[in-house]
Order: sequence, then structure tokens, then C-alpha cells
Amino acid sequence: MDELILGETEHTLTETDVEQIQQLTTTIVCQADRKIDILTRDFDPLTYDNDEMFEAFESFVLQNHRCHVRVILHDPQLAASRGHCLIDLGKKLSSFFSFRCLPERFKSYADTFLIADNIGVIHKPYPDSLKTNFHFSDAQLAKSLGNTFTQMWEEAEPHPYLSSIMI
Repeated sequence: MDELILGETEHTLTETDVEQIQQLTTTIVCQADRKIDILTRDFDPLTYDNDEMFEAFESFVLQNHRCHVRVILHDPQLAASRGHCLIDLGKKLSSFFSFRCLPERFKSYADTFLIADNIGVIHKPYPDSLKTNFHFSDAQLAKSLGNTFTQMWEEAEPHPYLSSIMI
């Protein structure tokens, strides 16, 4: 496989293997240097709740003091109640992380995604499938999903289960 570079690798990769999904997600997070926006159902523990992801996000925010991570959760109660390493990191480094609850009018929106630096996109179109598409350089898709994310973010509100870290 070619070396995958955020902002340069133009072909799309599609994965269904959990380990490959984790590895590719970590690769994108490690290469980001400005911002990461995430729309997720319950902060997908198979992808995001592991030591490698914790280290990738910690490194992202500590090496890039002007960066920011924004997360919109469909079900913050579930994510908070079972515990999650990135929620813990968000509490510890709250000046870099913002969490909000998906507005009610968007609850039927099935896709989940991560946008890195307005160019890289991890897109999971089906909630009951592991199928995940990785776009290391797709400004058009990043802009389209970014506009959706911004609209959701502007209407989103804190949720009591994560109120101490939601902004």
C-alpha cells in the first residue's frame, strides 16, 4: 500500500476490518494539524476508545496549540456512562475539545464522519455496518460534510451527562 498522506493521497480506501479502521483513523488524526470535527453516534468504542487513539489525539492537541477538536454525539449518555478514553482526554485538555449533543431535528441523520483539516474525511455511511471510507484528500467532500457539521454544531446544545466538558 502506498504511503498515505493527508492532503495528498487522492484515492479512496474502503475498510470493514476493525484493526484497519483503527489504523487508518489513527493515521489521519496523527497527520492533522489544525482541526478535527467528529459526528458520531456514541463515540464508536471500536474505533476511538483505545490507547493508540488516545495517544494520537493527545499528540495532536499538545503539538498544535491552535488546534481544536469538536465532537457532536448522537447518544452522549451512552458514551459517558460506559466511559471513553477520548472523553477523559477532553476533560483533561478541555481548552482543545468541545462536545455537543446532536440536535433533535438531525436524529435521523445516519452517517458518521471525521473531518481533518478540511481535507481528510473518514465517512461511515451506514450505522449498522463497519464499512468505512477513508479520503485523505477530498476537499469537496470535506466541505460538504463540514457544512452539515457546522449547521448541526450551531444548533447543538450541551447534554447533562457531558455538561462538564461540553461547550
